[in-house]
Amino acid sequence: MSTKQTGKMPAPQHDAILRLLAIILSLLTSFALVFYGLNLINSPHAGLHLSTFAYVTIAYGLGNVAILSLAWNSRIAAALPVHRLIAFCYFGIFAFDRFKGGFTSGRDLLILLVLAAVLYSNGVAVQKVIERPDKAG
Repeated sequence: MSTKQTGKMPAPQHDAILRLLAIILSLLTSFALVFYGLNLINSPHAGLHLSTFAYVTIAYGLGNVAILSLAWNSRIAAALPVHRLIAFCYFGIFAFDRFKGGFTSGRDLLILLVLAAVLYSNGVAVQKVIERPDKAG
């Protein structure tokens, strides 16, 4: 049963664990995207198109860390729409890059679905950080 059906809120320790896991996953995926972008730049056959895509990938990874940090330090509600904006832009650029050569296999769709899940989980992490309870004391 969901919390909407039972009317109960999740226990604070469960919410804290979910928040911590979302933050860790967000940071790991951000660093993985930065690492992926750096590998694309250092590739021996990196042309202008590939280098541009690599810089956009690095920018999203670093931007996500910056937005997560902003949400942690200030709890500003605008961090979530800003994250959604850069996530939608990055997804659009990634999807356009995938579609320009034609859809060759189901693997391309799987990659897009995994990226969408990663970007969504990063948004959940930002939301959980903004909505975290104040420390007592």
